[in-house]
Formats: sequence, structure tokens, C-alpha cells
Amino acid sequence: MATPLRYSPLAALLFTAPLGITVAVALGIGLYLRAIDARRSRALAAARRDERLELARDLHDFVAHHVTGIVVQAQAARFTAGSGAAQSPEQLDAMLGGIEKAGTEALTSMRRMVGLLRDAQHVDAPDGEARGDGAAATRPVGDLARLRELVDGFTHPPAALTLAPDLGTLPPEVATSAHRIVQEALTNVRKHAADAATVQVTLARVGRDVEVAVRDDGRGRGRRLPSGGFGLSGLSERVGALGGRLRAGPRPDGGWEVVAVLPVPDGRAPADR
Repeated sequence: MATPLRYSPLAALLFTAPLGITVAVALGIGLYLRAIDARRSRALAAARRDERLELARDLHDFVAHHVTGIVVQAQAARFTAGSGAAQSPEQLDAMLGGIEKAGTEALTSMRRMVGLLRDAQHVDAPDGEARGDGAAATRPVGDLARLRELVDGFTHPPAALTLAPDLGTLPPEVATSAHRIVQEALTNVRKHAADAATVQVTLARVGRDVEVAVRDDGRGRGRRLPSGGFGLSGLSERVGALGGRLRAGPRPDGGWEVVAVLPVPDGRAPADR
């Protein structure tokens, strides 16, 4: 005859403990996975927010620069026509050519922005040529060759670029920031310093850092307040994010200057260049 089972607290504990541990582990894993998912969602939201801010800065830096050129040159043409001074065909062609060039560059910049917004399949294509116009949009825009093109194309007033012999090859983020700083500073000159005769753009070594300076000899009155939106204030944020510093103000001997000091990573010592 079978012996009836008796209730025992120890037996009940031995039976329920594994079950409780299993439930606790399952709950812990679930909470852990939810925390990871929430962290990933926050990181993705932050990345998207930073990307939108970056695109907004790019839109200002590139498109507004060229549109400002169009407006200034069109105003100059209207002023010349209104003054009654006779214009030679060569002068008229030069004015219209400058407006056409600035408009073309603005269109190129807008295409670059559209390319940055394309689907990932365009970005992942192995060959840049296969991606069409959007491919150029994803390539770096701030190398020193393009910086020279930017300065050489600035002719009202004429600008000159000086690169220190020991400058070397800059990291992409430093070169891009230098390009944006020069571009915004030149836009500021075009807006507020029509009386300037020369503009000097220099990139030089200051210890392990790189100094980017744009100086003009203009005497514009009431000018030089930082432009709104993503102008000089946006540049300050960009430079600060790199651990650098930016200043803009009048020069002791007249004119205006925008000077930024950008740190270069330790792995890019001058001797390595």
C-alpha cells in the first residue's frame, strides 16, 4: 500500500525555488533587453537630431554663401546701371558671369544636400560612379584643394590663401571645419565689408593645433554682428565640438578678423606629415 505524500516546507521550497529563479532570470533578461532597446532608441534619436543639425549647417554654409554672392553681384550691377555710367560689354559679361557661376555653385551645393538624404542603398554602392550625382554629395567637401578653389573664386574683394609649409595633411574633420570657417567668414566679408580692398586667408601651425584666420581691411560701420541661425554661432558650436576655440572681432589696425584654433589628434603630429 502506497505511503501518502506529506506536505513539507523544505520540499515546497525545493520545488518552488528553481521556478522562482527561472522567473527572476527571465524578468531580468527582459528588463535588460528593454533597457538596451531604449538606449539604442535614444542613441538613434540623438544621431538623427545631430544629422539634421549638421545638414542645416551645411545648407547655410554652402548654399547661403553662393546665394549671398548672387545678391551682392546683382546689387552691384543695378547700382552701376542706376549711376548712369556706361558699361562695356566686357564689364557686363563679367558681372553676369559672376552671377551665373554663383548660381551654378548653389545648385551644386543643393544637389549635394539632396545626395546626403538619399537612401542607404545609394551610399552602400561600391563604385562612386554608379551612384550618379548623389555620389559626389557624400564625398568630403572640406579638403585643402577645395579650400583653395573657394578662396580663388572669391574676387569681390580679392582674397589670397596662404598655407604654412609645415601644415601637412589634416584629418578630415579638421579640414572640413577649416573649410566651413573660411566659407562663413568670406560670406561675412561679402555681406558687410564691400569697402575692403583685400582679404587674407591663412592656415598655420600653432604648436600641435591649426590656426585658421580670415582677415580683411574693410571699414564697414555697424557690421560684423554674428549672423543669425547657423552662421558664426553655428561655427562656434562646430569648433567647440572639436575642442577648439573661435573668435571674431575688429583688428587693432583696422578691419576685421575671424580666427579659429583647431586641435589636431595626437596621432597626427607634425613629424608624421
